[in-house]
Amino acid sequence: MLSRMSIAVVAATSVLVAAPAARADDAAVKQVVIAQEKKIAPDNTKMRSAIRHLTKANAGKARTAISAVTRDISGYRGALVKVRASTSRVAKGRTALLTALREQRDGLRKLSTAIGKYKSGASDASVKRSAAAAERKLKKGQKDAARAAKLLGLT
Repeated sequence: MLSRMSIAVVAATSVLVAAPAARADDAAVKQVVIAQEKKIAPDNTKMRSAIRHLTKANAGKARTAISAVTRDISGYRGALVKVRASTSRVAKGRTALLTALREQRDGLRKLSTAIGKYKSGASDASVKRSAAAAERKLKKGQKDAARAAKLLGLT
């Protein structure tokens, strides 16, 4: 019994030792941002197209596209949380980008709600209010993303 437990402890310890430690590196942050931006681009294009051609008949298609982008943003955020910056400028950019991603995700959820209201035949005033709230959130996210790109040295 003791020998099995000691083998398990040795195995667990070797797994912990072999796992790479998270290091602070500006290049890693930039690499994650570039990789995730490439990943999100096709779904973003599909979403824009679906919204541009929005009708009650294809509202479901737009909501599906919004859901795909929202999932991409969640993955982007998860990948960015795992890396740390080594300089304060890049750390501020990373933080601004995390904020921008949160705002974009919230804005997309509000936009999906507005499209759902539109599809269900809710009043024009209700749809406009929901769309305006989504637009405000998305614009705020874009502003923070532009600031983050500048801090990260990507623009």
